[in-house]
Amino acid sequence: MARMSIQKKALLDHLDSVFYGKAWHGQALLPTLRKFDAERAILENSEGFSAWKILLHCAYWKFDVRRTLTITGEPPRFARKPRDFPRLPPSLDEAAWKADGEFLEEEHLLLRAAVEAFPEKQLAEKHPNRPFTYAGYILGAASHDVYHTAHIRNLGVIAF
Repeated sequence: MARMSIQKKALLDHLDSVFYGKAWHGQALLPTLRKFDAERAILENSEGFSAWKILLHCAYWKFDVRRTLTITGEPPRFARKPRDFPRLPPSLDEAAWKADGEFLEEEHLLLRAAVEAFPEKQLAEKHPNRPFTYAGYILGAASHDVYHTAHIRNLGVIAF
């Protein structure tokens, strides 16, 4: 396997730091979500957002960036409906909350694998049907995690 460029390593490190932790800006997405139990994860703020809804939303956008990076073969399909803000599962118990946390982490790992497999020479190229470069979409996925980590922490439904 070829050596990974500094650019690709930096993209992967940034994706992981804002998702798993050790991010310079503060708390990361997964550790923030792990502070919730199912009962608190379904509590909505006045705008109708809950930590659980945001978790599934983040999973979708990790998928969307992975699909954007899929330049050969059959594009992947998202496992939940509808897109963007998928429906919560029928059972809102601890097992379902844990399963959806694992679903989010799996989408993160699939995105990470797509970044690793993506041709380095194309990172600076603009996607033919979208407004940003491929590297821009990867950075966008990381920024999305940062944004929603703050969003979750500011829901007003849990004290950290």
